[in-house]
This record gives sequence, structure tokens and C-alpha cells, in this order.
Amino acid sequence: MSAVDTAFESLLYGEGSFFGLLILSVLIVGLVLKWRVASVFTLPIAILLAINYLDHSLGWHFMIMVFEASFIIFYIVLEKVRRN
Repeated sequence: MSAVDTAFESLLYGEGSFFGLLILSVLIVGLVLKWRVASVFTLPIAILLAINYLDHSLGWHFMIMVFEASFIIFYIVLEKVRRN
């Protein structure tokens, strides 16, 4: 398990952090756009990852995840307005 932990640590917080962030962002936005209910699952993940990035002193990553969480909230409200 040490190799898997090291891989995820480097993908999320190490040298490949922007690539890991790109993968997560594409996955989260793709899920939300394809399946509206996925926003209920992905919003807490985006917020908690943003807080975790702030704890690791990764400011740009924090800003991207906050923007992504804002997009999810905006999309939920927009879909609700379209339905009514």
C-alpha cells in the first residue's frame, strides 16, 4: 500500500498536483453535467479538497476547487430555475 499512497500523495500534492487537479476537475464537472444528482456527491468532495489544499499551502489549487464548488452550486440553482 505504500506505493499507492505515494502515488496519490504525489498526484494530489506533489510534482503532479496540477495534473491530478485537472483529472479531478474533469471528473467532477463531467459527472455534474451528465448526471445532476452527482452534484450532491461531488460538492462536499470539492469543498473538502479545497480546504485540504489550503492546509498544504497550495493557493492556486484552493482557488480552482472553490471556483469548481461555486460552479456546482450555480449549476444546481440554474437547473432548479429551469424546471420551474
